[in-house]
Amino acid sequence: MKLDLKVLSLRYSSWSIRAWLALKHAGADFTFETVELETMKTKNKEFENNKRIETEKRKKLGSVIGLFPVLHLDDLAIHESLAIAEFAADLHPEAHLWPESLTDRAYARAISQEMATGFLNVRDQLSCHVFARV
Repeated sequence: MKLDLKVLSLRYSSWSIRAWLALKHAGADFTFETVELETMKTKNKEFENNKRIETEKRKKLGSVIGLFPVLHLDDLAIHESLAIAEFAADLHPEAHLWPESLTDRAYARAISQEMATGFLNVRDQLSCHVFARV
C-alpha cells in the first residue's frame, strides 16, 4: 500500500504538521508533497470570494473537500488530521500513538477532538509559524 500525504507548508499549517508527525512517529512508509496555493498569498480572501472555484482548484491538487492535509492510499483519500492520525495508529499499533487504557484513550481522543474543532479565538489570533521569533 503506497501512502502519499499532501500537505500545506509544514512551517505554517499546524493541521499538516499533525498528520505528518503522526505518520512519522508511527514509522509509516510514506511520501509527502507540499501543495502551493495561490490563495495562501492573499490570506484566503480569494478563497472566500470564489469558494466554489477555489475548492475545485484544490480538488485537482488532491484535496477531498478543498482542505489539506490529505492522505492518499491506493484509491482512497483520507482527509482531516485526526482521521489520518487514527489511520496511522491502526496501521502501526506498535507505535502506541494512543494510550493503551480504554479510558485514557477515550480521554485523549476527546481532547484531540476539542483541539481540532475548538479554540476558535486562539486559532484566529495565533497563527502557526514554526520558525518565527517569539
